[in-house]
Amino acid sequence: MPKIKAELMTTPIKFYLRQFVTRAGCEPKAIPSERSLCARFNVARGTVRDAIQQLEGDEVLIRLPDRKGVFSNPLLYSPNLKLIGLIAHGNGGYASEFPFEVGILQSGFFPEMPRNSFYFNIMFPERFSEEELVRFFSNQNLDVLVWFLPSDFYAGLIIRLRENGIPLFTVNVTKQVKFSLPPSPCDFFPEETVLDLVMRKVKEIAPKKALFCFQKDKRHFCLWGQRVVEEAELPGIQKEIRHLDAGQTDLLAEWLRSDPEITVLYTVGNWYLRHPFILEAIEKSGRRDLVIVLENNIYSIALKQKHPELDIRIVGPVFDKIRETGENAAKAIVQYLETRQQEKKQ
Repeated sequence: MPKIKAELMTTPIKFYLRQFVTRAGCEPKAIPSERSLCARFNVARGTVRDAIQQLEGDEVLIRLPDRKGVFSNPLLYSPNLKLIGLIAHGNGGYASEFPFEVGILQSGFFPEMPRNSFYFNIMFPERFSEEELVRFFSNQNLDVLVWFLPSDFYAGLIIRLRENGIPLFTVNVTKQVKFSLPPSPCDFFPEETVLDLVMRKVKEIAPKKALFCFQKDKRHFCLWGQRVVEEAELPGIQKEIRHLDAGQTDLLAEWLRSDPEITVLYTVGNWYLRHPFILEAIEKSGRRDLVIVLENNIYSIALKQKHPELDIRIVGPVFDKIRETGENAAKAIVQYLETRQQEKKQ
């Protein structure tokens, strides 16, 4: 079995047993049998034993000299602890596409959460099947699962997890997944995103035609961004939407050169691509009448300062809206946890 596959198979078992230990009581308690764990996680006995051995090494699980079997470590008993799983998408990487924006989001989220919360950062590769991931998350006895910045790619998985009764909250900075999920009180999006501000700026400039370029390999962001542009009301303005691969400066230059009616340019792509890409394409096109719309960040500000000859309009930031989204999500989770606590007492 490949190493990464083996790690994925042992990870949910370890999560499950760690959570078992936190609630097992102030005396050592025997963990579930190997057979029951094999059945629960649909794995071979060797995988279960690997997980148990790793937890013994971490002293989460212990053995007693006068008794057979493996037991919970009572020193880790925490009856009031809230177990909260945190996920961000992108090949198992944490907040891989919008690290700064997600940091702003979390700066509003975490201060509002209960102090007796314990967070699990859950990472998983995209190449595993939906069935494996449903089993993975369904077997976690978490009080809450929070998904930061899910894309449309995960809409089906999110719906299935909720159908399984998992308390899954999604918190997004771009509204990428909003169009793909049924309305839910567990979804939180900022009132205003950068693309909303871009549309407002383009409307303010009022060109005859605006060109919106999206980077092809950011497929899910492109589809969402394209939908925002298509649905934006820009009276009297023609909207040209194109998808580009990284570094296709000749193609962008040709579009700009062949269509003089395009006077506003907005591009979305990686930082390594975006600004050199724009400059090279404009240089090749020979156009000097373009208005370039960019998002507010240190790169766009530096570009504007370095090239005063270019008409660069900077939009944003929307950080207050993003932070507020995190705060609202955290408050809703706290309310959910309090309601569940009251239901248990009744």
